[in-house]
Amino acid sequence: MACCGKKAADLRKVIQGLLDDYEQHVGGMRVMRDSCKVCACKHISQARALLLEMNKGYPEHYWFAMGHLAEAEDELMKEFPELGGKVREERLKLEQDKKYWIPFADLIIAIDPPESK
Repeated sequence: MACCGKKAADLRKVIQGLLDDYEQHVGGMRVMRDSCKVCACKHISQARALLLEMNKGYPEHYWFAMGHLAEAEDELMKEFPELGGKVREERLKLEQDKKYWIPFADLIIAIDPPESK
């Protein structure tokens, strides 16, 4: 399945993957998106930006941030469930306390450590 573009080089493969996922879903099987650490980091970064906006007087941005954190979890769960679990733990802390500040840099480094470059 296409994500950040890296896996979308061949459009026919992407379309076939979507059709396969649909057939599995209709057949009652659980369908999970392919994992993408890059996309997870982008969602986490967007959540941070939205929480900063929330603190500037846009309270509705809290929910947008929560959505991005949930998307980051989903991006990791298929191949990296332990990392998805870390993101989930932080999201739940924020859900319990809207003033909680997630250690965003630590999360991103855990998902994509600098030595992996």
